Amino acid sequence: MNRAQLLEKMDGGRADLKKLLEGLSEEEFLAPALSNGWSVKDLLAHFESWEVWAKALYPTLADGKTPEKIENVDETNARIFAENHDRPLREVLLAEEEAFRALRTQAETAPEVDLFDPLRFAWCGGQPFAHYIAWNSYDHYAEHIPDLIIWRNERKGAQP
Repeated sequence: MNRAQLLEKMDGGRADLKKLLEGLSEEEFLAPALSNGWSVKDLLAHFESWEVWAKALYPTLADGKTPEKIENVDETNARIFAENHDRPLREVLLAEEEAFRALRTQAETAPEVDLFDPLRFAWCGGQPFAHYIAWNSYDHYAEHIPDLIIWRNERKGAQP
């Protein structure tokens, strides 16, 4: 993978996500309708938290510091949900959009060796840093998009 491919995948994943969110009412964003009991707003806050984490990870690594590993993703996700569940929708929408833009800017501007050399950061365990960007943007969206599609299809079927 190279920078152009990474950015293309980020943009494509983002477009897929935005297409599923198009035209949703505030009520639809807030309804706990996804299979895990989350609302679409909760899911966006979840994305935001992981995008922010990935963006913060890079300067730590680039400064030669060792970031903490996330030991339990389920516990982290539960904490993210609890911390963000009562945030206003507009705040979550704006913050998540900004988090994606910041991560994309990082993908645009970081030195290629930092993004794509699997040996650049030992902490990454042989993975190039670009994988952390992928896992916390387009790959992360792809993990949750099927749930959004099912929900959207159910909503369409429920409407007269």
